[in-house]
Formats: sequence, structure tokens, C-alpha cells
Amino acid sequence: MKGFAVSLIKTAAGMGLEGKPEGMDGSLAPGMWKAGQFIEVLDYVAQDVKVTMNLAQACEQEKAVRWISKRGVPRSCLLPSGWLSVEDALKLPEPDNSWMNDPWERTRFTKWM
Repeated sequence: MKGFAVSLIKTAAGMGLEGKPEGMDGSLAPGMWKAGQFIEVLDYVAQDVKVTMNLAQACEQEKAVRWISKRGVPRSCLLPSGWLSVEDALKLPEPDNSWMNDPWERTRFTKWM
């Protein structure tokens, strides 16, 4: 909708929810897996799923999504009708991201589908 990505941790914080474990980050998971730290990686992934579900439910209930910007400023976007279906979201016009230095195309979010 806005044309930029917002991290899960920044969105959870904006919604007043618990985020990911301190010091853990998805980029560490492949190395940890290779080192045999399977339980730690699986615990991280499970926590990521829980945070994502809690966030989706909170946004649906409050009809808004709030996050903390990279500059530390609280931001929000209303969801007056709740979440859109994927089909409806893909029909939205591309946002104006001409102000961005390195804008992401929508396909960066959807190419896995």
C-alpha cells in the first residue's frame, strides 16, 4: 500500500506486541542450522510464526497497522475493512514511490507466490 517494506519487529513494537528474541535474526538461521543448532533455529521460526499471527490478529481487531519507522517515529495505516484478500491486494494500483532512492517493485513481495 505504501510501497516500502516494514520489518516484523518494528510492526510488532508499533502494535505494542512482543517481538523476536533479543539477538536473534533470520540471517543467522542458516549458519546456526549448518552448525547443528536445529532446536534453536526451529524455536526461532516458531516464535516468528507466533509473532506474525499475533500481529495479524491485533491489526484485524484494531482495523489498523502501526509500526516504528527507521527514524524511530510511530506510523500507522488504517485498515477500515480489515485485511484485503491476496487477490484484492494485487489489484491495488502501484504506490507512488518516486520519492524513494531504491524502490521495491511489488513483485519483490509476491514473486514467491
